[in-house]
Amino acid sequence: MRLHIAGGCGEHGRNCFHVIGESVDFLVDCGIMAAGHDVFPRLIPQEIPKIQTVFLTHSHADHAGGLSWLYEHGFCGDVIASEHTLVQLQFKPKKAITLESICPCGKDGLYHSIKIKWGKSGHCLGSVWYRFETEGRSILFSGDYVETSPVYRVDPIRNQQADLAVLDCAYGKSALTYNQACGELICTVGQLLEKYKAVVLPVPKHGRGLDLLYVLQSSGIIADFYGDVRFISQLKNMQYLPEWYYTDGKMLLQMVRPYVNGVRGIVFASDPQLRSLETFKIALEVIKDGGMGLMTGTVDKGTNSESLINMGKMLLCRYPVHLNFAQYENLARENEFAVTVPYHSAEMGCDKAVFEI
Repeated sequence: MRLHIAGGCGEHGRNCFHVIGESVDFLVDCGIMAAGHDVFPRLIPQEIPKIQTVFLTHSHADHAGGLSWLYEHGFCGDVIASEHTLVQLQFKPKKAITLESICPCGKDGLYHSIKIKWGKSGHCLGSVWYRFETEGRSILFSGDYVETSPVYRVDPIRNQQADLAVLDCAYGKSALTYNQACGELICTVGQLLEKYKAVVLPVPKHGRGLDLLYVLQSSGIIADFYGDVRFISQLKNMQYLPEWYYTDGKMLLQMVRPYVNGVRGIVFASDPQLRSLETFKIALEVIKDGGMGLMTGTVDKGTNSESLINMGKMLLCRYPVHLNFAQYENLARENEFAVTVPYHSAEMGCDKAVFEI
């Protein structure tokens, strides 16, 4: 059995890992790059119709944005993911299977000849890690993984054995700790509120926005909080999903009002790159009315978020939703992995594209 890295190692984006054995042929994730000409996974077109299954770790475009492209090139197999990931997908798979129907979280299950275990990865609603065992070999994929979220539940990867493990290392050699990052975020937002009428935070539709709300409201910052329709919808859904959240959604929902033009305080806009007209309009309204933008994640080239940063209308202050190299090494030590491969970082590549498992 072998692993072909079709994207995601030595780069940020198009995460895609192709596992091929005597009787199995499956992908873990099928993402795309945010920009450029070479955006799709490096899969051989003739091999795509042979792929039996795609396992998704979560719904973000750098992990699932290539699904429609995969179908266009002949894929006709199953797509397997958590129930919430399947709901979030913009492109709806023709044959979708929920992980929950195969096995409960943390328990072993069987899909054809593949023994599966999965757990929550702490990155967003529906995000998971996987351990696969088949043909006498085992492989683990952390997906986008973090153990420090105050909102999203995580099932820590501990005491797992694998012949090969592909682990999140998105922040590379950064030595910034979670507490240091939160301190910088709180300080930056506080300073901006002293100088500007409002601060607009572009955040993913599913992900770190809820973490940011929790951290900021717990910090003692005196400010009103506002959200767009999607952000408030996330908060409303939290109370019905205690198995995925540590935090009481009702408590957070009470703190956030629907956004209207002219507000003073902290505004959440549900699109990190401000690609949608709706969220870009919100950002421009806040900024033109005496506010400032604050980006807390990766800035994609050619996006409205990048333009606002270049114009001096938005600052960058990263909130950690991935692992750095030190955390990657710690995670490896907590388990029994024969070989580990870092992914999701342009500065942490690997020296080959194919691994024999």
